[in-house]
Amino acid sequence: MEPNWLSPREDRAWRAFQHAHHQLDVHLNRGLQESGLSGADYEILAVLSDINAAIVRIRDRQQLFEAVCRIAVENGGFGLAWIGRYDGASRAITPVAAAGAGQNPGLSGDPLIVHGRGAGGRRGIVA
Repeated sequence: MEPNWLSPREDRAWRAFQHAHHQLDVHLNRGLQESGLSGADYEILAVLSDINAAIVRIRDRQQLFEAVCRIAVENGGFGLAWIGRYDGASRAITPVAAAGAGQNPGLSGDPLIVHGRGAGGRRGIVA
């Protein structure tokens, strides 16, 4: 005897949900094709929109940094996101917020020393 996971009413609701989800996916893909955006472009724009909403909503800087990292990981699918504070005198970046991959940007609390030159030979952060 096979287990009956859903009642007939739940099964109808599940099938209606699946149909609606499929229709939404078809409509979204059609819109993306017409606009020239790829699915990856859309995902990035959605994450940026979520981050912008956090900027408007959150006033505390540390809470904002933590929210931005969390959004990048949870909504953007990034394995790790972190924000660091740059000290021009020591040329070091010290992590101030992180999410994902154990919530440690792999720097063990030590500042990241920045070396190298940017475009055009200018000194800058090389990422």
